[in-house]
Amino acid sequence: MSNYAGVDWAADKHDVRVCDQAGKELLAATFAHDERGLRSLCRQLLRLKVELVAIERPDGLLVERLLDAGPRVLPRHPKQVAAARARFRAAGGKSDRFDAFVLSELARTDSLASEGWSPTAIRPRPCGL
Repeated sequence: MSNYAGVDWAADKHDVRVCDQAGKELLAATFAHDERGLRSLCRQLLRLKVELVAIERPDGLLVERLLDAGPRVLPRHPKQVAAARARFRAAGGKSDRFDAFVLSELARTDSLASEGWSPTAIRPRPCGL
């Protein structure tokens, strides 16, 4: 049985939601964007046997740490996340916690349409680096 995660990226913290195949929430938490917080986040993902993590950014320290930890990473453009919000609620403003929910649901429901990046694949790098 696979579990899925959504990570809402922010400069100083990351909201995370983990769910199982049926969409049942297994974890909703916030982790600091520092080595200690990222290690704790990755430990939780491993403990919960997360197979796929959806995130709005395709690069950076968080993505590197996620790939090092082992799950596949499914980058989603912020506009895809914004467009998907209406799929899960009728109205409301943006919240980091809700975006983590949306991302976890995108990982769970749309994972068959995309393989995502794996730790064994060549890691994409931003242009110019």
